[in-house]
Amino acid sequence: MGTINSYFFERPFPTLVDVPPNDLRYKEILEEKLNKKGYSVNNIKRIIVTHPHFDHFGCAKWIVEQSEAEVYALHGGAKYLEDFETELSADFSYYRDFLKKSGVPKEPDAYLGDFYQWAKTQGCNVRVSRHLEDGDHIELESTLWKVVHVPGHTPWCIMLWEPSRRIALTGDFLIKEITSNAVIQRPHKLVPEYKSLNAYISSLKKVKSMALARALPGHGDIIENPTTQIKGILGFIQERKQRVLDLLTTGPQTPFQLMEALFPNIPDWEVMLGISEIIGYIELLLDEGSVCSQDGTPILFSPAPRT
Repeated sequence: MGTINSYFFERPFPTLVDVPPNDLRYKEILEEKLNKKGYSVNNIKRIIVTHPHFDHFGCAKWIVEQSEAEVYALHGGAKYLEDFETELSADFSYYRDFLKKSGVPKEPDAYLGDFYQWAKTQGCNVRVSRHLEDGDHIELESTLWKVVHVPGHTPWCIMLWEPSRRIALTGDFLIKEITSNAVIQRPHKLVPEYKSLNAYISSLKKVKSMALARALPGHGDIIENPTTQIKGILGFIQERKQRVLDLLTTGPQTPFQLMEALFPNIPDWEVMLGISEIIGYIELLLDEGSVCSQDGTPILFSPAPRT
């Protein structure tokens, strides 16, 4: 998982925005960094989770057991924190069917099994004290930060925005080194007909209009030019969409075949993310009427007939 950023605020009471997974190495680092500020995990009174992936909330229960901290998360995504193993199991069951339909040559567990077993150890079940909504305000260091819903990486991503300084804590919505993967979402009644990449594009356009001066992401370095980066991501998405359409000119292809062409030599553990990326672009092209699909297992895609 590499570097994971947790942000600490002293006032109005000790708060962490995102906490690392349930892994001893990360817990020790978190405790060490807090100690340097004169605090410990015992002092934390609030945890704000930017999105329900275990690398952003996994050790929350460990902190709550020591400090009785409250946990805030976006309404809808809170279920992943409160019933982590059930939701994780349901997601991976969906991913297995998704991979089969995408035409993978091996059994789905060859791509998912090891990661699933490991992921179960990295999260936790923790009660969410406050279910956040888009537009809510949270006081941090005597300033009100606004909750901004930015779906795409998950349907339940938020960033915290401080308008006067145009600063935002962006979680995995905006990361300096990479374009956030708009992960395919298991169908859910709270997000009917959700299309991850479509949602991500809408979120990027919304945040671009906010003209952020600085973004503090969930991984990696601070972003000093968020608007420039967002413009670059939007341009990159258009280029990759055309690339996927060009790949289809050779004939009908499965998502797995498209993924292999776009990401050659991808390791097995990244196949799920690679195909998820492909499906996001296929959904854009389907909405435009540029491609058509042939149902089956595997599903096939080809350019739409010209009229």
